[in-house]
Amino acid sequence: MTNATAPDTLAPTHNREMAEFCTGMASIVGWTFKGTRITPTDLRSKVSQAGQDPTKVPDIDPVKALESAVADFRVRDGKRVIRKAGIPFKDQDHVVVNILEYRKDSNRESSWVTVDTLVWDTLSNQWSEDGTSQDAEGLRDRVADRQTFYDGNAVREHLVMPAIKQAKSITFRPGTYVVPHLTNEPVARVQQALEDLDSFTLSVMTVARDAQSQRSMGSLATESVRDEMAELQEQIDGWKDMASRVRADTRERVLARFQDLRSRAELYSQALQVTLEDLEDEITDLEEVALEVIQVKDQEADAKVPAPVKVVDPSVARREALAAMELSQLSLLWAVKCDGPAPDELDSLVEGIALAVEASEAA
Repeated sequence: MTNATAPDTLAPTHNREMAEFCTGMASIVGWTFKGTRITPTDLRSKVSQAGQDPTKVPDIDPVKALESAVADFRVRDGKRVIRKAGIPFKDQDHVVVNILEYRKDSNRESSWVTVDTLVWDTLSNQWSEDGTSQDAEGLRDRVADRQTFYDGNAVREHLVMPAIKQAKSITFRPGTYVVPHLTNEPVARVQQALEDLDSFTLSVMTVARDAQSQRSMGSLATESVRDEMAELQEQIDGWKDMASRVRADTRERVLARFQDLRSRAELYSQALQVTLEDLEDEITDLEEVALEVIQVKDQEADAKVPAPVKVVDPSVARREALAAMELSQLSLLWAVKCDGPAPDELDSLVEGIALAVEASEAA
């Protein structure tokens, strides 16, 4: 990725007003958190305060929280782990948790030995067997904490990242994003919502509006869009090898991504004051390739569809066959199949013979 000018550590910006977020051409935004504990209710409140959808914040799954706490449980002697926890059995009703102790059996052999067992009842959401050791008590406390509170990762996932995406940010590096000031309002609202959560810090560094910054931001924006275009190119190339047409929902998603790329390129050009006309042309060219592949796959699929089999009513087929015969043949058939004199009209002659044949077949 292009190396844009930015410090390694971003300055925390608690208690800033939204107007202070809008100086320069853009801001580089990141976050740090330590010891963050927030209930789902409080997180939903902050999501709502930031103008986002609080219903997207789920309740904490008690079993997943238990599994997370068990995976992280360690008892150390200095740096050496002497006890840990594991789940040897799990079904829809119970989760069995063992506390394991490291034991050295000989100079060459060692093993983890079960020294205590707890059982979680998933139907009542409580411990049916608590265990007897101090370690078991510590593990229960850790599980209860995980089942009650989200950590900073949930704040990042449900509050910060939706705003980062909504602001059409550019990835500077993993966990750090460039937010154009023309679209920074979602991130500014998150900043305000986080003011009283001291364990989670949203950090912002303003990018000055100068020639060097414009070149760096232009390169970063171009590379960000081209990275996504490369992903689309790979997906489109995969379509070419398919034996079927491109699914309707897939083509809709891909074409929507092209529209998003185009709007982002226009935004970056305006917000960062850089020229991205060549990039916009590349987006259009790749979109045309996608549409061509979609059309080809549709044509191939249509060509493979067999022509519908024409179902002919036997009675209709019989009458058509009789109508194609010569009059002498029809007269002979009338004499064999029918009673009385033959009618003069061809249609009546054909119909009479057909009815007589059908009657004899039904008999």
